[in-house]
Amino acid sequence: MNTFFILTFSPDLMMNTFSTRKTFGFTLVELLIALTLGLLLTASFGSVLISNKQSFRAMDATSRVQETGRYAMHLLTRDLRSAGYQGCAGLSANITNTLNPGPLFTSLNGPPLQGYDHKTAGSSAASAWLPSLDASISGAAADSDVVMIRSSISNGVQLTATMPTT
Repeated sequence: MNTFFILTFSPDLMMNTFSTRKTFGFTLVELLIALTLGLLLTASFGSVLISNKQSFRAMDATSRVQETGRYAMHLLTRDLRSAGYQGCAGLSANITNTLNPGPLFTSLNGPPLQGYDHKTAGSSAASAWLPSLDASISGAAADSDVVMIRSSISNGVQLTATMPTT
């Protein structure tokens, strides 16, 4: 006698079996994906932080240059405004170099503002500037430009009478 077994599989039975199973924790794939996303976020935040720090340093350096320039202009403003000022002195009056006592200027007839451009690297001879340095200027640093301002500065003496015109 032959016996036959007929096995039937129902899709509903398999679905019920898998859906009733409880899962605990994360799978390895989920954990790796979470770690990857966390690392990407951390790297992007670090990149933004470094970029902002570099930007801050550049802006700080720029503002320091501007501040130094403003300070230099503040120091030069009074002298530049008084360039050519003679006060009550005549054109033939001798002027003393207060910055570097030494030779006298022969008169106030020279240009009130004179610039000297350094042209020969490493040399501090008077001929290293264009035009050559005035004889009254000594101790000029090599590889630097020179600005000479001719003006009169009050020494605190007040006039008590009108100056003669001749």
